[in-house]
Amino acid sequence: MYTLAMRHKHGRGLSRDLGEAMRLFEVAAKLGHLKSIEALGTGLLTGLFGTSDLRQALVWLRKGADGGSPVSQAQLGLELTKAPPHLGSAEEGMGWLRKSAQQGEAEGQAYLGHTLLERASPADKAEGIEWLNKATDQNNQEAQYFLGNAYLLGDGVSQDLDRAATLFATASMFGHRAARLALDTMFVQGQVKRRPYHEFVPTPMPPAPPRSKD
Repeated sequence: MYTLAMRHKHGRGLSRDLGEAMRLFEVAAKLGHLKSIEALGTGLLTGLFGTSDLRQALVWLRKGADGGSPVSQAQLGLELTKAPPHLGSAEEGMGWLRKSAQQGEAEGQAYLGHTLLERASPADKAEGIEWLNKATDQNNQEAQYFLGNAYLLGDGVSQDLDRAATLFATASMFGHRAARLALDTMFVQGQVKRRPYHEFVPTPMPPAPPRSKD
């Protein structure tokens, strides 16, 4: 059922029908299928199915997180760190981000690292940098952008403009718009010499993050 839902979602061999995709994801999710729970929760969060519904998205993401899905844990954790108090607490969100990160989920590592880096404690900042490095090792573009900002500002690390530019350029080449803007701003301000993005990136270039084959 999940595979059929994905075909409707992407229009693979069938006409694209997001309403039918949502229905199938929900049927499978109610049977406990974790990937369907992830897809349903994320879709409700982003408005993929036509409208966003934060409350229902959190219900499904929590089911996935409780079931051990690191993807759901990362999404739930991120949303709870910024959600209104009646929907959950930032402390609970950090707990889910940590669970996701400890399972090796790059998105969980990226957002846990970023959240820790925003704190005042040097110990939190140091741990944040560690998690961002783990996520960049998996070529996560959000982590590359966050870590690039850390090197740009000297936040939790010694300032290193060349390292910042390399991280921004790597994320930019995979389409990260904020990283591209950050690098272009460095060019304009004369912080690094303007040159093609690929010249900043080590050879061989890191592979693109894997995409689901479902």
